[in-house]
Amino acid sequence: MRVASSMLVLAAAMALPVGARAAEADTMSVTGQITAHTGCSMSIENGGNINYGVIPAASLNQSDTTYLGQRRLAVTIACETPTYIALKLHDLRADSKISSLYLGLGFTRTGAMIGHYTMTTSFNFETMTLNGSTGYVLEDNVITPNPGLDWGGATINPWNPIEEWRSFGYQNGGLAAAVSTAVFPLYSYAHINSLNELNLTGAERIDGQHIIEMFYM
Repeated sequence: MRVASSMLVLAAAMALPVGARAAEADTMSVTGQITAHTGCSMSIENGGNINYGVIPAASLNQSDTTYLGQRRLAVTIACETPTYIALKLHDLRADSKISSLYLGLGFTRTGAMIGHYTMTTSFNFETMTLNGSTGYVLEDNVITPNPGLDWGGATINPWNPIEEWRSFGYQNGGLAAAVSTAVFPLYSYAHINSLNELNLTGAERIDGQHIIEMFYM
């Protein structure tokens, strides 16, 4: 709107008759900065590998799932300039899970589902470090191609790979924040199906895998 008004003033001045006295004028400027911005980088502790080690078949429940416990990895995000970002989780073993709330752990050689796991970005409402201060993770449960329509405080609920986007905010506000640096935890909770379901014929490899994708908003 300001640009349009300036153009109209200029046109009126040009239309003044020869010899007429011009009105007082102010100089306007249009400024900005162009940078070679390459975005944000994300690194995950231990190369993003969550290892539950060797699990003896004798330790598994015969008729119920066996909980393998919690594992924690630290995630660090760094941006060249403050940037609004969101994260989305994609399960690469989705065909081996029993519900949209879970992530799959792959199949045995006989085609049985090995089990499932969940990922969350907080434990006991844990805070994170955002731009050097205390912040927290936000979640958006709206199913949409674009994140950020309905941010709310994330809890210890599992990260739903079907619906949820995650971003970051400050403790004293529910709005997403532009990120320079962010450090937060990722927790996994894995369960192995019962021996009755697995029908083991030998050693089997747990094969869960997912992608965390970063979006610029």
